Amino acid sequence: MMFFLFHFINILNFDRMRRIVLIGNVGTTASLRDVNKKMVANFSLCVNEFTHDPQGNKIDKPVWFECSLWFDLPTKTDYLKHFKQGNLIYIEGVPGVHTYIKNAESVGYICVNINFYKVLIYKDGKENT
Repeated sequence: MMFFLFHFINILNFDRMRRIVLIGNVGTTASLRDVNKKMVANFSLCVNEFTHDPQGNKIDKPVWFECSLWFDLPTKTDYLKHFKQGNLIYIEGVPGVHTYIKNAESVGYICVNINFYKVLIYKDGKENT
């Protein structure tokens, strides 16, 4: 068993792999657009982190991610209807970071973008496939 696990890890080169797993609520309903004959669905995802203040009170700290799903046409896109604001989803993907300046301000922003390849949609606390 240990040999198989070691061999499996060496084959996949996990030391060079970037992957992120998130469970959160959709912040903005998915929008679909055509980019150079490929389709992309974009939406934001809010993941809540919980911490405690010095008095022991629970503090909810939202962390936002921009998510993208790229695909070729023709691909069924009926599942995109589940990427609506407030829906709870699980995604796995490849993280990336980009920077930008908003509305000609002198302040720079950093955005974490996830190009995801696996998604599970939860409805009423239960997993939908």
